[in-house]
Amino acid sequence: MAECEGQTGAERGAQDLDQIFANADGGMPPDPEEIQEMLMKAQGKTIRMTMGLKMLSMVEPIDGVKFELMAPLSQRFQLGGSWVFSNTKANKFELQTALSSVVNPNAMFAQDEVSFVSTRSDSTGKLEFSGSLNLGYQTSLKAEGFFMDQDVQKSHLQFELMKEFNDSHISYKFGAGSYSLSMMQSLSSKLIAGFEMMYIPHTTDIHFCYGANYNHDIHSFYTQYIPMARKETLSVGYVGRPSRRLTLFSELKGSLDGFSDTILGFRVKFLEGIITGSFSSSFKATSVYRRVVENLIMLQFSSQIDFQKPEKPAVFGVSLSFGGM
Repeated sequence: MAECEGQTGAERGAQDLDQIFANADGGMPPDPEEIQEMLMKAQGKTIRMTMGLKMLSMVEPIDGVKFELMAPLSQRFQLGGSWVFSNTKANKFELQTALSSVVNPNAMFAQDEVSFVSTRSDSTGKLEFSGSLNLGYQTSLKAEGFFMDQDVQKSHLQFELMKEFNDSHISYKFGAGSYSLSMMQSLSSKLIAGFEMMYIPHTTDIHFCYGANYNHDIHSFYTQYIPMARKETLSVGYVGRPSRRLTLFSELKGSLDGFSDTILGFRVKFLEGIITGSFSSSFKATSVYRRVVENLIMLQFSSQIDFQKPEKPAVFGVSLSFGGM
């Protein structure tokens, strides 16, 4: 395997986080999603190479009103709940829990010390859980499950064994009716590439997925090929940061069935908050305004309109979150 030039992913992630907070002058709050992206790079980094793009292009507006509360009951355990009052769907309550082995916040970059379990359940009967047990030596065992209702046939369970190296990782997944082997490799300090081979015993099919991420200065390029996906078989994206306050992004998605969609968007940071806007070739416009106060309260306004379907009402939503920022 080629050695990654310079520092490890954890060291670069730590420095990126320091840079985010150092640049938060003039009263401008750090972007929570930017912080989350840096943490993903520091902890396993190459697990989802398109994270930086998807966090911008896949903004889902809230239809109605949402209240969310996350309370840290201890240094390791958090309990939270959310209430969604939708304009078009049934109202829903969701309960969340999170248990982590991390006590010292500075230990977030020491992967050998991090293990966690989180659960999510709502009033419709759905239950989700995910967990990670660090086995030491940069090896972890992960598990996730999804239960629609009491019918076991509708359940989904999957386990993953992952081994991290300084410039790559390799993982083996099994469950949910499939087996897969994946590998991500830092080919240089700017280029990350990887593949996943999936075997489905029920149909005896074998699928290969590929992805790559190239970063140079203020520019980031993403590409992903997933043959099983119906609409996003191939996606190519770009994220540029001309200044600390402005981010530009674009994404082209397509499939062999003739589907294609292009998204152009921006994110602007002001002292009063963050605005994200996008417009797609399918004539769908989305906008989100978010403001975080003292890292405790987050207020968000979102809207979306589909110009191809004028008979469909526009979507407007408000979200208010306390704690857990």
